[in-house]
Amino acid sequence: MSTVRLPLILGAALASTACLDDTTTAPAPSSCTLPAPYEVLSTGHIVADDMIVGSLDEFQADCAAGRRWRGLGDGAPGTRSIGVRSGASRWPGGRVPYRIDPTLPEADRVTDAIAHWEQETALDFVPRTANDADYVYFTNGDRCSSDVGRVGGRQDVLLTTGKSYEDIAAMAISRAGDTFTWYRDGMVSAGTSTDLDAVRVQYPYELPTGYTASQIVGMAIGKDNGRVYTWFDDGRRSAGTSADLDAYQGPIRYYLPPGKSASQIVGIDLALDGDVYTWYSDGTRSVGTTTDLDAVEGPIGFLPAAGRTVGQLVGLAIAPADGDVYAWYSDGTRSIGSSLDLDADAGPIAYDKPGNCDLRAAIHEIGHAVGLKHEQGRSDRGLHVRVFPDEIQVGKKDNFEIYSQLVYQDIGAYDLDSIMHYPSYNFTADGSPTLLALVDEGEYVPRADVADLSISMAGEVYTWWTDGTVTAGTSTDLELHRSRYDYVLPDGYGPTDLVGVAISKSTGDTYAFYRDGTRSIGSTSDLAALSGPVTFEYPSNYTPDDIIAIDLAPNGRVYTWWDDGKVSSGTSTDLTAYTAPTAFYYAPGKTATAILGIAISVAGDTFVWHTGGDVSAGTTTDHDAVRPLEDFRSRLEVIVEGEVLSPGDLAAIDFLY
Repeated sequence: MSTVRLPLILGAALASTACLDDTTTAPAPSSCTLPAPYEVLSTGHIVADDMIVGSLDEFQADCAAGRRWRGLGDGAPGTRSIGVRSGASRWPGGRVPYRIDPTLPEADRVTDAIAHWEQETALDFVPRTANDADYVYFTNGDRCSSDVGRVGGRQDVLLTTGKSYEDIAAMAISRAGDTFTWYRDGMVSAGTSTDLDAVRVQYPYELPTGYTASQIVGMAIGKDNGRVYTWFDDGRRSAGTSADLDAYQGPIRYYLPPGKSASQIVGIDLALDGDVYTWYSDGTRSVGTTTDLDAVEGPIGFLPAAGRTVGQLVGLAIAPADGDVYAWYSDGTRSIGSSLDLDADAGPIAYDKPGNCDLRAAIHEIGHAVGLKHEQGRSDRGLHVRVFPDEIQVGKKDNFEIYSQLVYQDIGAYDLDSIMHYPSYNFTADGSPTLLALVDEGEYVPRADVADLSISMAGEVYTWWTDGTVTAGTSTDLELHRSRYDYVLPDGYGPTDLVGVAISKSTGDTYAFYRDGTRSIGSTSDLAALSGPVTFEYPSNYTPDDIIAIDLAPNGRVYTWWDDGKVSSGTSTDLTAYTAPTAFYYAPGKTATAILGIAISVAGDTFVWHTGGDVSAGTTTDHDAVRPLEDFRSRLEVIVEGEVLSPGDLAAIDFLY
């Protein structure tokens, strides 16, 4: 999955102070109910996303007096002090008095963040004295939060210390190499082995009906098909996705080695060859299948990392690339080794606690305190990023609103590198991106990145990518309607085994064809949901590797394009049942190696996408007979969290101070 790191400048979004008339009265409300999207933290702060907009005491006082709540402003989130256009909301002379709560754990994240701000900007952070009525107070909270700009008096920057290591229910490494961590509070994150939410911040997951997270004893991700397997303490296991644990199969019985109990399991994961490795609290490891944990090899002893005990293990997972076993411990360290020697390759090093407001978060929250808003709230964001509202958690869509131009101003160019910019997976409801960076039309797309494309009954263009994700869009914008989501294949198959994918224009079923000469039937996200692989016939002088693309026409015929410049028609189990391979005409200047995929629309037009970033429309035998080549926009780019202040952030601060 690609990422965006563009060297843009002058990008931070700034806002003006909302002038609120606290003397304006209205009929007293019948009850004091906080309007969406605001939330009350356990500390009494009211926040919109991570921006403090008021306090519960203020809200209740305004409500009781029949006044409009001072935190509403123009109705946009965060208008208590939505920015710093006015001098009153800036820190005079760039001098920012501060104090650190002596009970705040890991106070060095604050001092390091302050040092970064002082090194990169002209701001001067000074310890608060008795003469400083206005100051920033770094303290504990249940969310990383801050006011925007100077608000007067003590203003808190809240920093969480994250989940405890014991909150981890299970861990696994995906086929893409991401480390997934499921927590006992019903949330899941994806990241690296040392930063558990670096790739996807926490999002909720669903369990099978009647089950709780406390019943999870192990989880694993198939390195070929991407299915997420979950083992429970009642001797059953389910199959699904990271966000829906029984999306593909409800709980079924699994069998333990003789003398073992489910409560002894300390970790499970799937190796690249499909074997299931299970580690137990008595210091043994077995190898088997998802339903028979010692079918391949019975329990034998394993060693934890030096100085660690089996009882300290909170997660075990197998990397897809090299088969290394990663082990995480309750003391906040991670080792790398083999299934029997957990630190054979690398001894324990620290990993970041999930949900922790780390150094990056502290830098971000200070950005709010000195007057910066979230970058993606700029008025020009539609020219640079795309938001996917359907992928956002319930109640969080307001966090993605564009800020009113009446109360803030944009400075300079849009900055994807800004530390104030949301990453792509912020507030994701199911693990799909909530916002992505736009790419130019006509960009080159490697053929190896795409398995095939097809057009649905509704006219949406689906693209199956070889990284195991699928997108939905149009012929000229492949990720317009739905951001990427995972698809799974039959057991033993991977994305690179696909030679063609086709959607029926009458039933909506998805047909997938594989290099071993089989095809399955399912949905866009589960290619074998309806039928597992069965053999299909192809011409005697061809092999499945010769297939460029396959799709279903509105009349139900399966068309197959071959790399020798010929096309045949038949059924899903006999590719030449109707016509033998006959010549077709490429779009001008194109060859078989330039084709990414071919799909037939409900109207019967044949669309052909090429590696050069262009698409044509024609017939099954003449690829540009209907519409000449035009550029298309490929899959969008993932936005990653900025770790330090960007040039745009620095320019915005220079503008302010």
